[in-house]
Amino acid sequence: MITALLATANAAHANPPDTAEPDRGATAAVAPSFLLLRADHQAVDPQQGKLVASGNVEARFEGWRLLADRVEVMELTRTVYASGQLRLYKGDQMLQASRLRYSQLEGTGELEDIYGVIDLEGVDRELKALGQPADPAEAEAADQGFACPQLQGSSDQRPVLELLPPRRVPLPWMPAPRGCPGDDGAGRARPLRDVLTDVTLEPGAPSPAPLAPGAADSAEPATIDQRVEDVRFRQSVDTSIKLNLVAVIDTDEETTTSAPRGASIYRRPKPSRGALNRLRFQASNLVVRGDRWSAREVAFTNDPFTPAQSWTIGYQVEAQFEGDGVTRIQAKRTRILLSNRLSVPGLNNAVIGEEALQLSLDTDKRDRDGFYLGYNLPTVPIGAKGKLELQPQVMLQRALQGRSESYTAPGKSLAGPRVNQDLRAGDLFGLVGVLDLPFDRFRLQADTSLSSLSPQNLAAGTRSIVKLGTPLGLAGHTSAQGQLFGSYRERVYNGSLGLQTVVYSYGGQLEGRLGFNPDPSDQASDGRRTPYFGPIGLNWRAVGGNYQATLFESDQLETQWRSHLNAGLNGSLRLWEAERAPNGTDLAALRYSAAPVRPGVALDFGLATSIARYQDGARQNTLTLYGGPAFTLGRFRKTWLDYSQLALLVGGTLRDGASPFGFDRAVDLATLSFRAAQQLYGPLVLEAGATVNIDQGSSFYGDVSYSYLELKLQQRSYELGVYYSPYDGIGGIRIKLNDFSFRGSGTPFVPRPAAQKPPM
Repeated sequence: MITALLATANAAHANPPDTAEPDRGATAAVAPSFLLLRADHQAVDPQQGKLVASGNVEARFEGWRLLADRVEVMELTRTVYASGQLRLYKGDQMLQASRLRYSQLEGTGELEDIYGVIDLEGVDRELKALGQPADPAEAEAADQGFACPQLQGSSDQRPVLELLPPRRVPLPWMPAPRGCPGDDGAGRARPLRDVLTDVTLEPGAPSPAPLAPGAADSAEPATIDQRVEDVRFRQSVDTSIKLNLVAVIDTDEETTTSAPRGASIYRRPKPSRGALNRLRFQASNLVVRGDRWSAREVAFTNDPFTPAQSWTIGYQVEAQFEGDGVTRIQAKRTRILLSNRLSVPGLNNAVIGEEALQLSLDTDKRDRDGFYLGYNLPTVPIGAKGKLELQPQVMLQRALQGRSESYTAPGKSLAGPRVNQDLRAGDLFGLVGVLDLPFDRFRLQADTSLSSLSPQNLAAGTRSIVKLGTPLGLAGHTSAQGQLFGSYRERVYNGSLGLQTVVYSYGGQLEGRLGFNPDPSDQASDGRRTPYFGPIGLNWRAVGGNYQATLFESDQLETQWRSHLNAGLNGSLRLWEAERAPNGTDLAALRYSAAPVRPGVALDFGLATSIARYQDGARQNTLTLYGGPAFTLGRFRKTWLDYSQLALLVGGTLRDGASPFGFDRAVDLATLSFRAAQQLYGPLVLEAGATVNIDQGSSFYGDVSYSYLELKLQQRSYELGVYYSPYDGIGGIRIKLNDFSFRGSGTPFVPRPAAQKPPM
């Protein structure tokens, strides 16, 4: 973003105005790439090819709008200098600084005291539009003034608990910009060039404009002018690498034969592999070189408000502007700060917006005998956009037990029973890898899990999934894609039958999603009078492939071709919903939640159908109906028990025929599911869910086909949770960051040093 802002600033020239009488609002004729619109004072030296403008300067170049106290343009060296309270605007991009120097001739520059907003989605659009006439609406973006940091930090206040190694460290801070409360002007000498310019070209020029209202020296969050509005939650991104590899270590429901499931199942939401798109950032100094900028230390936050509940400190940060308009910001080392109290090490060589934890303590009872420790290595870049992520693992619980019960007997059938066996050295170590390789319209993804490095257990300890997909532009669809797939020992969830293993599979599939009836509560500030229907989604998938798996209730393997078509429709009828809280600020409504919580009652419902055909002539057709109430109590603002949520689903399935395999046999023909969440104290929430077979004619009657429990610290911009699923033995610790859209520039979030007391 910064390079795009600066690289277009060519030198300017103009006829010298009458400097004896400052003409506010006067316009100087300059080169097309740099246009000075107005300034209180202007002076031109034709011999040196220098233009100096000061006092409420406004200029434009290539669609960008620059506001500053002083701007100097040198024609010979094609250099732009700007100082004072700089603000740069273009579309959703915003940047402020106290000093800017950029030489187009050298392709280098520098900024000081930087704060800004990065819209990684908007950057793509903006960079592709460079060289095009500026949109007037963008050029006239409202100026919110220069924002001074209003938070204070010192070495003896608010210590941060840093994990690995455990220790207490001071809260990070950055110096205050020039002219802001807390700035020590004595340590910042004025450049000689500026002094000489004042003497020769603009004697008696006015001093920088006073600070804008709201920039007073204050450390109280309640007095901060947030300078943001229309804050809306977009998505959540899990930062734990282990969870990003859930397709291998956990079950992969997306490729199960019944997906979209349609049965009344409440499972813990699967983690997102997306990225944070709208970030605020802050730095003391940035150096620009060509198509990239770098800094020794930069802070980023996904939180629109200040104080930020979660932010990342990146060290040795570099931003690269790639040929397709994508901005990639990478740091050699990162630290993730939560509520300014807890610090966890981030992934080395992390891409900002896709942060991940460096260490992961998790549990996998089925493949790893319980607890294990993972260490995320730096991401390995492949080509222009590809990457490889690796996580070596140490099997802690397996080492304590001295034995393993995760594998079939070496050399025996992979469909046989797991046996108790002595440990070998390789059984104490594992490796998980994820390959993501986009090229042209295609994307190759491969997930591989080695739960043992022992040659004897390599065949039974390896799981892998490979997919090659491309998007399809189907009319009316929100998303659609075609895909070739292959898997080895893929683990499939199938209700009361538990986790099933498909020894291998390969084939192709088409899938799509359509959305109907967008949520009307998002289109009006006062919501919608109840009752009304919420959004309705339709998912479909057509699959054809060859599968080797165990037969139903048998250890015998069989290989067959199989074709499958399914579709699922789901929605919600909002029966009652409370009005938005009166006199409530956005900040108060988002105290513990990414979106305002409103009490209400809804009726969730769904319909699913599937058709499957097998090589031996067998068939399995199903039709599932499910529904149930969902209750939300409280607004999640008070300290005690101000948020409760309960959802129930009852489902019934009609089945015609039966699959010969166990991994897709429909056995739960009547189910009862629940999901409940309860605020305990402040941001601490306990959440649980389970599904039970209630078909009295089934041999699985009363069996729990899925269950999970999670204790989480829930805040506006992040969640810190510990979860466990007794059903499949999967658990772990996770950090989830929330992504927001918002209007406005916000206010700096990194504390400045506490004001020094005058000597006695």
